[in-house]
Amino acid sequence: MIIAGHDGATFGGGTHGAGTVFKLAADGAFTSLCSFTDGNDGANPNCTLLLANDGNLYGTAQAGGVYGFGTVFRVSLEGALATLAQFDGDQGANPNGLVQGSDGNLYGTTITGGASDMGVIFRLSINSPLQITQQPQPQQAFAGTTVAFSVATFGSLPVSYQWLENGTNLSDGGNISGSSSRILTLTNISANDAATYSVVVSNVYGALPSAGAQLTVLPLPSISISTQGTNFVLTWSGGQPPYSVQTANNLASPAWQTMAGPTTNTTLVVTPSNSPAFYRIQVQ
Repeated sequence: MIIAGHDGATFGGGTHGAGTVFKLAADGAFTSLCSFTDGNDGANPNCTLLLANDGNLYGTAQAGGVYGFGTVFRVSLEGALATLAQFDGDQGANPNGLVQGSDGNLYGTTITGGASDMGVIFRLSINSPLQITQQPQPQQAFAGTTVAFSVATFGSLPVSYQWLENGTNLSDGGNISGSSSRILTLTNISANDAATYSVVVSNVYGALPSAGAQLTVLPLPSISISTQGTNFVLTWSGGQPPYSVQTANNLASPAWQTMAGPTTNTTLVVTPSNSPAFYRIQVQ
């Protein structure tokens, strides 16, 4: 059960056999964010996860919990699991998914339980001071690219956001957008954007500052060619190792071949008499 192409839950398996929440990256990389224990946090999540307005994942576990009738849970995108509600049978049992209403509250149904043991419709109010469940993360990026910083919170809605650069309030304009939203975006970054970014979140209960996240702006890689006797010397700079050197004999329809895998060297000496015709250097 995958939402937004990235996150989902399994009914069983995991460390304790009671189910997991996982992340699947666009490149197919799999990460298990957390495992249920069949204890107070519940067991057997059987619903599509809800990515709520606050940036957290929410879902229901069909079994487990204090009373054995299931739970409502929250998982941050970093994998921190929190139990929000326990079903006791009288108020419902075996919950089956969530939606978020326009009022910010969570709504759902249970398969059984309630006065006639035929299930209930329930509402879970999020009415509390703010907690930051996912801090802005440090980033490295090349000059000219786009980066985004985000924060996730739990607490009463609405939530206000004010992003800061090195402690100074930001406003939209130039290459900055989202300075008063959950996600701050910087486009076409340059060395001038290298700084520490943080955000102050607030609701009716008060304000809360986040941790700072450093943006490191890497210079664009450059490549030069020189001669060394009858040889050619390819030299590149910028970027971060490992580097990859690829070759091809036909530039019109190249079949690129990687030479000897990634290397930390930044110089390649080419002997024309017994070498491919074309070279490509990939720097990440």
